[in-house]
Amino acid sequence: MTSFRFRWLGLLLALWAGWGQGDAFAQRVYWTDALNGKIQSANTDGTDVTTVFDTMTVLPEGFTHPARPAFLLVDPVEGWIYWTDLWSGVHRVRLDGTGYQNIVPITPVTIPQHTFPPDRATTILERPDAQGIALDPVRNLLYWGPDHPFESPLGSPYMNPPAEGGHVRMSNPDGTAVVDIHNTGIDGYTSALALDMTRGKMYFSSPTSNYYPTGNNLYRANLDGSNKEIFYPGNGNCDPRDIKVDEAAGKVYWNCFWAGAVMQQNVDGTGNKILASVSGPGGIALDLGAGMIYVLESDAGTVTRRNLLDGTLDAVLVTEATANPQPRQNCGTDAAPDPCPFYPQGIALDLTVPANPDMIVSGLTTSATTVALGADITVTDTTKNQGTASAGASATLIYLSNDATLDGADRQIGGRPVEPLIAGSSNSGTTTVTIPSNTPAGTRYLIVVADGGKALPELNENN
Repeated sequence: MTSFRFRWLGLLLALWAGWGQGDAFAQRVYWTDALNGKIQSANTDGTDVTTVFDTMTVLPEGFTHPARPAFLLVDPVEGWIYWTDLWSGVHRVRLDGTGYQNIVPITPVTIPQHTFPPDRATTILERPDAQGIALDPVRNLLYWGPDHPFESPLGSPYMNPPAEGGHVRMSNPDGTAVVDIHNTGIDGYTSALALDMTRGKMYFSSPTSNYYPTGNNLYRANLDGSNKEIFYPGNGNCDPRDIKVDEAAGKVYWNCFWAGAVMQQNVDGTGNKILASVSGPGGIALDLGAGMIYVLESDAGTVTRRNLLDGTLDAVLVTEATANPQPRQNCGTDAAPDPCPFYPQGIALDLTVPANPDMIVSGLTTSATTVALGADITVTDTTKNQGTASAGASATLIYLSNDATLDGADRQIGGRPVEPLIAGSSNSGTTTVTIPSNTPAGTRYLIVVADGGKALPELNENN
């Protein structure tokens, strides 16, 4: 009588995770393509690049300027993507690209003729340039701005009567009840905005430009706009753009576009350093749980991920070829059209973990380790739902394998039904299986698989 030894191994198959409507786009990275007017997204590993919304399709009637989406934020709780546009105000759309709204539309303002640099004589203010946008999750309020201090129809010294520009504003998420909360303005071009709810602060930048040369400083103020101070002096060589705050660690991150650097500094002003040198950095986003910072290299046309500890490159996630925004806007002239390159500017992460079961085999014993061919053996397993949601009925299956890896060559020799399990609960059972008589002698493995029939969506596909 031929016999063989076997070893057992509890293993959970990697299962496809089915998403419900509320978390259909969880664990994704979103960005704006400023030159092509697109809101795009991808999985956090760079796969499944999708154009969520084409802002070119909703330009106001008679609008003569291109779509220029700047910075954005994602509110996964309410299911919205918000973004600012250099010309047309503040917008939002659902995570699936439906339900578009221009929540803060811009109305041009007539002024006495004025010549803006370099030589633009005009009688109309129509460029708010309010790029920064942030969400106060405690009070459910939207912050946006600051707008352009000279050319914005929201405020300009060239209005009649004059009105100060360069303000941060606050509103409800639907754009109603707009409040001007910053009455000290900025001194030049405008860019990003970030909130530190722990300390009651907001950060905003005033990068320089050829037309409006300034000290390009990074500022900080109270959430009501008071106590404005310079957090980081640009000294003419930084050109600060996007800003993010790690509130728990008390660190602020921003990029210096001209200097080609991602910067880091403690909230008390100490510990200033260059985290990484990059090509024309645009938006940044923090994944603190994974210890990563996502960095848009706008000039290079790439979405990258770097280690937050030392700034080293972890992965190039998206390139011009994989983003492939279509249709493209014209960066040339009517006479000599030139399709715009991929130019990612603003970035946001949705790191929502969906509520799903997660089935594992947490315990396993057998009645013997040496079995004759054609003989029976009992297998006792404990199947556990270690996920965050209840699991429906499933099956734990038993396979006979030549090695410790389950594949298509392995034979199912038994299994048992598992009753529905609430999150954190377990179910144990014993199954009698027969070792096939035609099994070659030698060492074999029993692989026991929770939810072997793939009946359930799983929280973790890889455990």
